[in-house]
Amino acid sequence: RNDLMSIKLKMPQAELLQQLRAAGKQGIFKDVRHTPSEYLVQHGFARWERRYSGGTGKLVITDAGREFGR
Repeated sequence: RNDLMSIKLKMPQAELLQQLRAAGKQGIFKDVRHTPSEYLVQHGFARWERRYSGGTGKLVITDAGREFGR
């Protein structure tokens, strides 16, 4: 795992992380190829709770995502 302090989020990822914090367990629906979503999943800040055949999925925040930047 990368040192969390060395990770810098660009504006799209930071905004998405804020949206995920606000959504809580409800999560938000995004295209599974959405670049900021992929980045957050790759770094462990979010996870795909569900993926649908149309290429969308339900993205939810992880504990690491909740703690990042606090």
